[in-house]
Amino acid sequence: MENSETVMKIIAFRIGNEEFGLHIDQVFSIEQMQEVTPIPNMPEHVVGVIDLRGIVTPVIDLRKVLAKSSI
Repeated sequence: MENSETVMKIIAFRIGNEEFGLHIDQVFSIEQMQEVTPIPNMPEHVVGVIDLRGIVTPVIDLRKVLAKSSI
C-alpha cells in the first residue's frame, strides 16, 4: 500500500485573536523589526519604509489590510 500523505510547510502567524498561514513558497524572508521611516500621504495601511539589504521596502500593517477585507 502506498503512502499518499502530502506534507505542506506553512508559516503561521496571529493578528489579534485570528490565526493565518502562508505556504512557505510565498515567503521570501522573515526579518526582525527595525525602525520604520514614515512617508507622508500614503494610504493608512502603509506604515512607512525600511532599508532591507539596500532596498527601500514598504512596510504594510496587515491588521489594517485584513480588517478592511473582512467587512
